[in-house]
Amino acid sequence: MLDSPDGRLEIAFHTVTKNSPSPAGGQLVYSVSFQAKPLIENSALNLELEGERPLGSNVRVVHVTPSHTDETYHLVTGKASTVRDRYNALQLDLEEPGGAGRKLVVEARAFDDAVAFRYIVPEQRALRLFRLRQERTEFRIAKDATTYSLVLPNYHTMYESEFLKLPISALGTPSGEPRGLLVGLPMLMDVPGAAWMAITEAGMRGYAAMYLVNPGGDWNGHILESRISPSLTEPDIAVSGSLPHHSPWRVLLVGAEPGRLIESNVITSLNPESGIQDTSWIHAGKSSWDWWSGSIGKNGKPAFTTENMKSYVDFSAESGFPYMLVDAGWSARNDITKMNGRVDIPALVAYAAAKNVKVWIWLH
Repeated sequence: MLDSPDGRLEIAFHTVTKNSPSPAGGQLVYSVSFQAKPLIENSALNLELEGERPLGSNVRVVHVTPSHTDETYHLVTGKASTVRDRYNALQLDLEEPGGAGRKLVVEARAFDDAVAFRYIVPEQRALRLFRLRQERTEFRIAKDATTYSLVLPNYHTMYESEFLKLPISALGTPSGEPRGLLVGLPMLMDVPGAAWMAITEAGMRGYAAMYLVNPGGDWNGHILESRISPSLTEPDIAVSGSLPHHSPWRVLLVGAEPGRLIESNVITSLNPESGIQDTSWIHAGKSSWDWWSGSIGKNGKPAFTTENMKSYVDFSAESGFPYMLVDAGWSARNDITKMNGRVDIPALVAYAAAKNVKVWIWLH
């Protein structure tokens, strides 16, 4: 069991056999509560590795290592210049009883505004490589929460859609039909009488993106399960690599009001430090943006031309904005031709420089 520093959030791990606690081993599950109210009920943690039984379906806890961190770091830009990174943590060392004795490690952290966990498959004789077919992380929400869901048709989208206000049960399928709707992250929800919660991820380098589905076979189920985006070159494999290998952090942002989630800096805290040594050139600032404005020119008509982009530079200069952003369509290699014309980027940059405005360009 792991509590947040303020004691309001709790995440617990244990093994169960036929849904009953079993210290001797069984399916690894976790649960989450906020202010003593359940948010997530016992939910399974499994990794489906190529040619192997699900790792996590039959394990026992061999060692638990607790720890605590309280430090500060600075952000070049963001919500705050200084962030307090305070959390309680534990590391669960797990092993399959008998057989090859495969090993699994789960790391967890409890912040005042979130809990997070990740899988680590360590180096071991029983496994040579990390070949993940699918990650089966469950989120058994305690009640049928109202969600704001980015519903997507497949894994090959621009990740641009409306966030639909739907109960979790509406994402399932009735009468035992397989699978539900594919939902992108973050997924925001209001768990009635308990808290606002968002499911998201952090520390994704070397892995693939997580989506969610409701795998239930009836309209009453409020269960979510992870789906990892498959590889383009190996459709049956989501992630491959050497050992040790760790997943991204599975993050549950939690607050009494939705605004508390916006205030959180947990995602930056869970991500590794930037590899950029010299950050003196990075400056946040407002920008005019042609796409956001429909590329409307001074005459009220859309035009994707150098002259029209200069009008956006003029707007930035007059408004005191340091930047102007040219979106998709400026390159002859781009297929966006609705508004015709191409933008002479060097000419635009020179024009903007004379007005003390810098130009960003969209690049696929």
